[in-house]
Amino acid sequence: MDQVEECTRTHKCAVDGPCNGWPRIFLDIDSFGDWAASMWFSKDPEDKEMGERDLAIMGLGISGEAGEVAEKIKKDIRDHFIDKEAILKELGDVIFYAITIARYYGYKPSQILRANYEKLTSRRARGTERGSGDNR
Repeated sequence: MDQVEECTRTHKCAVDGPCNGWPRIFLDIDSFGDWAASMWFSKDPEDKEMGERDLAIMGLGISGEAGEVAEKIKKDIRDHFIDKEAILKELGDVIFYAITIARYYGYKPSQILRANYEKLTSRRARGTERGSGDNR
C-alpha cells in the first residue's frame, strides 16, 4: 500500500507505514480492517466477492476462537492460572473474524464500534443494561 493518508498527528504516514513508531493499522480501526481483509486466506484469489463458504468459515472461526478464549478463562478460574499472552492472541483472532464477518456484510470496523456504542449508551440511559433480549 503506497497510498498516503492524512495522519491525525503532525505528519503524513502511509496506511501500512509507521506513525509515531506504530504501524498505521494499530492506530486506525478501518485501516486494520483493510489489512485484515488482505489477510483473508480462504477466498479464491480470482474471486472479487466472498461467498457463502467464506461466511461459513468465518462463522465457525469466530465461534472456535471465542471458545478458546472461554477455555483460557475456565483455566484461570479453575487453576488460578492465566496465560496472558495466549489470551491476548486468541482475543486478536476473535477480532480478526469479527472484522471479516463485518466486511462480508459491507460494514467497516468503525461502523461496528459506533453501533455498539450507540446501543450500549442507549441501554444505560434507559436503565436496561441488565436483562435479556436484543431490543431492551
